[in-house]
Amino acid sequence: MDYEFEGQRLGEQVEVLVRTHPMRFLIPGIKTLIIFLVPVALYLFFGLNLYSSIFIIAFIIWGIMEIVAEWYEYSNDICLITNMRILSIDQKGYFKRQIAEAELDKIQEAVYSTKGALQTMFNFGNISLQTASSSSHLILKNVPRPYEIQQEITKRIKSTKQVSLPKGDLPS
Repeated sequence: MDYEFEGQRLGEQVEVLVRTHPMRFLIPGIKTLIIFLVPVALYLFFGLNLYSSIFIIAFIIWGIMEIVAEWYEYSNDICLITNMRILSIDQKGYFKRQIAEAELDKIQEAVYSTKGALQTMFNFGNISLQTASSSSHLILKNVPRPYEIQQEITKRIKSTKQVSLPKGDLPS
């Protein structure tokens, strides 16, 4: 996969790129639908006059801004699985981004979970990665096909640890 990112190390290649599941749009979609229903209600109750027109235009602009903001977050909220580490890029609005990473050879456990009817029906959930540090873990939220992604991570962890074992410590 030819995907490059800021902070990429020499020889590091992105092997899997994971976006959050589209069901993350459910609650914001309902909120935006309500925002768009307000102008309809204003029009039905008050007709078109100067004041209702201002409110209708304001709510339509607000609704469009909500759609653009959600799309921006979705397109920039990703998880990268490289040949060296796992990066979670969590976009919150336009001006807040949180990046967490875990080295593949430091990950001790990868566990996935689905909770509730929506996650079960639409096959998405969270993946929790426990690293060698007792207080450090990374949670990948709303990942589509969490079992498959967890298995990909586990496969890469095992292959990284086999490569990094000294020759005298090879398992028999």
